[in-house]
Amino acid sequence: MTKQIVYRLGDLMIRRAFLRRIAAGAAGALGILHVLAGPALALYQCRCCWLYQPCRLTPCTGCACTWTWSCVDANNVVWRCHECYGSTAGGCAGEQYVICSWAERTGLGPQAAIG
Repeated sequence: MTKQIVYRLGDLMIRRAFLRRIAAGAAGALGILHVLAGPALALYQCRCCWLYQPCRLTPCTGCACTWTWSCVDANNVVWRCHECYGSTAGGCAGEQYVICSWAERTGLGPQAAIG
């Protein structure tokens, strides 16, 4: 009986040490990934758009290219969201090339038109 208790306690200690090593390894891997990923860029909310630059309601100038998409806000208003890229070096992708962001109201969503 005491032999079984000793074996079970030994197994428990081995499992805890193993889990401790796994947790330490995972924390180390996360740290490495965080360093390799570089600084995170903030997103700015502009109506229903999430943009890389602070919100403007007027168009930007000097764009080499733009990304544009639409969204509908809580009041059922349709907004067109724009990201202006100053360089095509990243193929019009990559938040580091965004020089300006803006949103424009395009009208009411389909539910407002029906109702």
